[in-house]
Amino acid sequence: MLIGRLILVMGCLMPEVNNEAYELMQNLDISLRIEHLRRPIAERVGRTLEQHIERLMKLGEHGESLDKVESAIKAEELIGKVLGFYVNKTELTGKNGEALNIKLTKEIIDTDQDKTS
Repeated sequence: MLIGRLILVMGCLMPEVNNEAYELMQNLDISLRIEHLRRPIAERVGRTLEQHIERLMKLGEHGESLDKVESAIKAEELIGKVLGFYVNKTELTGKNGEALNIKLTKEIIDTDQDKTS
């Protein structure tokens, strides 16, 4: 149920996406699972989250020093995303750009969830 709810929220099928996503991330099980999934990626590329943020900060400062305000703003935006200040919005559409059939989508999520339980 929780995974299905997260998928619906991240898929922008609910109007209060940011609030719902924030509430879900407050769930220790969800935040720990996401951290667990990210860890191997960081290990493979040999960079920690702190190193990534430091690099973005340096790039932002460099952009500012060259009067490249757009670059500095983009670096700040990316730091905010890394820190979880923003939630990426993903819009899903059905065939030919039509609205998704929410009932069908929920059935697919529930069926997939039953398989993993």
